[in-house]
Amino acid sequence: MKQIVVALSRNPLNQKELIQAFKVFAKHNPDLRLTVFGTEKQLNILKGNEEVDIAPASAEEVMKKACGKAAIEPESALIVLGSRKDLLAESAAHLQPKAGRHPVLGVFIPTRVYNRSVFFLDLGANLQPDDAYLKECLEDALFYEEKIVSSKKNRYTLLYPGKPAEGTVSFHFDENAKTDPAYAGTIDPGEILEGKSEIVLGESPLIVSALEGAKGSIAAIYETGRDEISKSAFFKFGLWWLKDVQKTITNRFDRKLYGNGLILFGYPFPIIGLEESTTFGGISKALETAKRWLYAKQ
Repeated sequence: MKQIVVALSRNPLNQKELIQAFKVFAKHNPDLRLTVFGTEKQLNILKGNEEVDIAPASAEEVMKKACGKAAIEPESALIVLGSRKDLLAESAAHLQPKAGRHPVLGVFIPTRVYNRSVFFLDLGANLQPDDAYLKECLEDALFYEEKIVSSKKNRYTLLYPGKPAEGTVSFHFDENAKTDPAYAGTIDPGEILEGKSEIVLGESPLIVSALEGAKGSIAAIYETGRDEISKSAFFKFGLWWLKDVQKTITNRFDRKLYGNGLILFGYPFPIIGLEESTTFGGISKALETAKRWLYAKQ
């Protein structure tokens, strides 16, 4: 039986919302086993709920036991609540990547183009990636975009300021990818939010610095969208229309979802990372993503 394992962080900020999301998901997905690891206090509200398996553990042992549970089951997905730093550190401590693979971190952020996001692949886990490594990472991203996100275009770019220098990994990747019609070339960090592609590959620290720079831009886009709504002439025709538009804008620029959508590739099973501030919507989205992943044919 396929299963989703959830490791609760030590200090989830919206515990009741998370527990409610678990209950709703389990009720509507009886063919999936949902196991939630956490402390006795955290899991108390789930006691007596037959749809969800609870696994009490000390705060220090939650991640270790959740990783162990997912690792011994053939068809599992792991959802972790915690910071990005904790996710990477704990995964490295308790999990083994696939043979010959290195862990790769992916994250979604919105763009300035309506209803389009960009999926970053941070290759910093491997300090000296070669062509084969980059190709494997690209294949992971293309699979995720096609099967999980249901994206039809799947264009990709390489993050590099200017033209890649000869002899570098980026140069070789750029040269080899030029014959692929899905490859949109290199982009500068300042072009990330322009929506030129659905996938961006890059070597740390370029991706890290680009993500940091994008945070301010995303916040600015979000605030601009809200300002435009409030100034719109349609505002005069009733709150029902305004609420609909606000919902659209919020879904597009929900920073909680985009900021939390961390994906770890290179392991025997999918790993999704969520921040401690995740709400009902965030955990529900992660559970649905894990479900799609488990049923996707590779």
